[in-house]
Amino acid sequence: MTSAPNKPEILIVEDNSLIRFLLRLALDEGQINGPVKEAANGREALDLITIAGTAPDIILLDIYMPTMNGIDFLEAFKNSGLYTGRTIIYILTSDAGSENFNRFMATGMVKNYFNKPLTQLHVRQIRNDLKLQ
Repeated sequence: MTSAPNKPEILIVEDNSLIRFLLRLALDEGQINGPVKEAANGREALDLITIAGTAPDIILLDIYMPTMNGIDFLEAFKNSGLYTGRTIIYILTSDAGSENFNRFMATGMVKNYFNKPLTQLHVRQIRNDLKLQ
């Protein structure tokens, strides 16, 4: 899933379809206009990455999902051989005081941890991390 520098490939991993829609809107409003794929859980996300044979530039990852949650996805992704450290991963949660924060950050794979909903401040952070003008 390698892409042009100003059109990063994005994978939204979120079980709620309304939140996936709102995430797309926030990215569009923030002019992060790369191709977006969606998965309703970690298993679907891992399947998309495996089929593509390469990881996206950005993953927006929910914590609590059916089938495969966020932490299980990170472990499986790291062990898949497709994680190279190039993908920027952001955790999204509605649980502001989540005890999982340290677990996610300790993986060394997560760039940042955002509370839902994704705001334009979060989108600016993503743009800065991508070095988009």
